[in-house]
Amino acid sequence: MYIRMENSEKRRQRKNLRAVKELLSWVFCICGAVLMALLLRLFVFEMVRVDGPSMQPTLYKDQTVFVEKISSAGGKIERFDVVIVRYPNREGAFVKRVVGLPGDTVEIKNDGHLYINGERQEEPYLLEQLIIPGYDAYTVPEGCYFVMGDNRNNSLDSRSADVGAIAKEDVIGHALFVVWPLNQMKKI
Repeated sequence: MYIRMENSEKRRQRKNLRAVKELLSWVFCICGAVLMALLLRLFVFEMVRVDGPSMQPTLYKDQTVFVEKISSAGGKIERFDVVIVRYPNREGAFVKRVVGLPGDTVEIKNDGHLYINGERQEEPYLLEQLIIPGYDAYTVPEGCYFVMGDNRNNSLDSRSADVGAIAKEDVIGHALFVVWPLNQMKKI
């Protein structure tokens, strides 16, 4: 009888050990997945909801955009990219279009058109002409971008003295696609 109890006890201990190993396996797997998701969101991509009319007609309030972060971290932002940025001394993030790169001279003449380095830019994405045109020539500092909303008459952007040029490290990412609502999905 003693031998049977010993075998029964050993079997019970082995069974408990297997259950603990199985539980630990699940815990490690779930923790790894959560960690991977957090790292991807922190360094690779995220979804951002548009709030406000400043990017109309390109983007509208309550649309959700897919934002990749690798190109902004690598300094691969190009003129006319739509980006998500942080403003100095303000909470939250803002979606804007890069119009000026480091070293560019940005100007809005009295005809209401954008000029980069003296050349008039065609901007088919604009909602309307500026009601109050004119913005004196401004040279974008190194390591910064000049951003503007597509709805120029209703956009707080780099033209404002309390915003100014956006430092490279304040660019969160490059908006690529509208992903929500589904019937409005499109490439930006």
